[in-house]
Amino acid sequence: MRFTIPKNSLIQFGKFGAVGLINTGVDFGVFNLLIAIFKNRSLTHTYIYIKGISFIVAVTISYFLNKRFVFQKDGAVGAHKRLAFVGISIVSLVLNTFISSGIFRYASPHFLGHEVLVANASAVIGTLIVFLFNFFGYKHIVFTK
Repeated sequence: MRFTIPKNSLIQFGKFGAVGLINTGVDFGVFNLLIAIFKNRSLTHTYIYIKGISFIVAVTISYFLNKRFVFQKDGAVGAHKRLAFVGISIVSLVLNTFISSGIFRYASPHFLGHEVLVANASAVIGTLIVFLFNFFGYKHIVFTK
């Protein structure tokens, strides 16, 4: 028995990766902007909020890019599908935020003076872990034909 991945799924996964890079840029742009705005506060205490806000901004953009470019869903998406997108995004938010903030809280004492670097590295790891969950959730639940 041979396992093969359909070509259109590989192309779709590549498009999802490209959209993911754009969304990651938005996420990290907002994330670092908020770090700069709140630079006088302890990053240890504000990390989870800053990461949550940046993730929400990025996932909002993600919806529109994935709908049009990756899964090529024309027309309106039903309310139940939008709700499914929100549900998957909330689970992703929780996973991403807890994973990245956990790594940040563990690693930051070991890299004193490099909080922003550790914050960004932690966010990258959280993003990579949640990436596959998002793809399969969006593909098989939200943007089904």
